[in-house]
Amino acid sequence: MYIKYIISSLILLLTLAGCDIVIDIPQPTKPVVIVEYDYPILHDANVVCRWDNFYYDYVWEFDAWVDHTYGPREIAEIWVDVWHGPQLVNSFPLYPDIGSHWDSDWIEWSETSLYCGDYYEFEFVAYDWHGTEDHLLITSIH
Repeated sequence: MYIKYIISSLILLLTLAGCDIVIDIPQPTKPVVIVEYDYPILHDANVVCRWDNFYYDYVWEFDAWVDHTYGPREIAEIWVDVWHGPQLVNSFPLYPDIGSHWDSDWIEWSETSLYCGDYYEFEFVAYDWHGTEDHLLITSIH
């Protein structure tokens, strides 16, 4: 009977004073992604084709609101590329206006190859002084 208590006590003692086995498996490292924090941000853009009584012609108006992570003075230039399907029809520069607003107006007949009412896609591209860019696509106006 005492042997039964001794064996039970030994088993209990061995299980309570047991060793922890730790297996160290190296985890795969995550890839390092370098994010540039200085880049232009095109917030919004607008395209309008309207009749102008002074010119007796349609005028294309391009507007963009752009910022930069270091402020709007870091924007070097903004262009709008006009696409008709896969064909590039025209490219126009925009000029700084007030704050983050850039714009330009173009007389249809004498300064563009556009026709008010046709289907176009307008790709606005903002560049900073380091060549970093942001794109914003506006689909057609009719």
